[in-house]
Amino acid sequence: MDSPDMDGAEFVKAGSLRVDRARALEKLKERQLADPETFLLPWARCAAASGAESLRIDADAEGVTARFDGRPFSAAELEDPYACLLDDGGPDGERGRNLAAGLLAALRLKPVAVEVSSGEGAGRVRLRAASLEGERLEPAAEPWPGTLLRVRLAAGGASAGPRALEKVRAACGMFRIPLFVSGEEVPSLARGPLKAAALRYDEGSLRGCLVRSDPDAARVLHLYQRGVKVEEVRHKLPLPMAAHLDDEAFTLNASLSGVVRNERFDDAMSALETRASEFLIAAAAAQAAAAKGAPDGARTAFSAGGLGAWLRRVAAARLGVFEEDSRRPALKALWEAPLYLDTDDRPLSLRDIDLQARRVGMVLIYDPAPPFRLPWSKSIDPSIRMIKWLDGSDRCLRALFPERLKEYS
Repeated sequence: MDSPDMDGAEFVKAGSLRVDRARALEKLKERQLADPETFLLPWARCAAASGAESLRIDADAEGVTARFDGRPFSAAELEDPYACLLDDGGPDGERGRNLAAGLLAALRLKPVAVEVSSGEGAGRVRLRAASLEGERLEPAAEPWPGTLLRVRLAAGGASAGPRALEKVRAACGMFRIPLFVSGEEVPSLARGPLKAAALRYDEGSLRGCLVRSDPDAARVLHLYQRGVKVEEVRHKLPLPMAAHLDDEAFTLNASLSGVVRNERFDDAMSALETRASEFLIAAAAAQAAAAKGAPDGARTAFSAGGLGAWLRRVAAARLGVFEEDSRRPALKALWEAPLYLDTDDRPLSLRDIDLQARRVGMVLIYDPAPPFRLPWSKSIDPSIRMIKWLDGSDRCLRALFPERLKEYS
């Protein structure tokens, strides 16, 4: 996180800075988190950075409560919760900065109070703040030993509570620990089972998840830190997909609204290019597995809007000549995946179609819309497998066999 402007700061011995604390914090409060109702987002990152095993968030008539286990905050840390925003905070500064960022955002809602309780046994304390100047640290006696964050909203601002819950639910799509909002666990791409044709991977601290998307839709890159979304941007991704990248090592800008495009970001994008090839291989394998099912299941696998249709669109854009493409494992897998059906509902790969086209000089297709079987065996060589016209305007066959495409009638 970038430091605030230090207008009026004065160097003193040992290289430290004496700063007008209130002025600096006021600047940070206005710059960070354009929407103050997203105050739960940095607190979710704080929970993850504290080594929590779970995070629970609830709302009631009085406000919002978040609680998590993991390493507690000490009385010294809570005595001045904003100190880590005005210096680097040392090796443990990240969770302190996220705690403070959430506090600053919550205070912009003009609550009755914001409370942070943490510590164990006799050392447990509660920070209570109603403004930047109105902080109080006192002993706390809650029986629960974890960290408890409470925003007590004024009557006129009570509606901010449910909206804050919706925003944290929407942002935590890559959260790596269980997150419960109003008692319900929030789904996460970072853990648990994935749908077919999705790929999850780890590269050091980076966790990525690639999910196929509509080929006609914009390709979107979703960036997260500690499992909480920072931004989503249109990006020139190598495949029609959504890419979700979460890395605690991403650097956030001063407003906490974007990931800094630095070396760490470049490394993540480089890894994405490699993993996209693995994703395509996995999608081709999933299509092959689906094609081996019962006839009805096989037809579903090849239908418009399904995985087969997605692979056909990718093939139209990426494939050229088999001899050249076969040197690249992902493109070879695409050539060999069963993407079509013949008139007997037997799967056909593009490689099958290519070999037949080279043998007979054409790619014979027909529209299966009429509810009867055409007597094709009487008029053409029965060894020729006729291809069902699956997508209406089939970009794949038109792209790969433009001169050999013949429609049977």
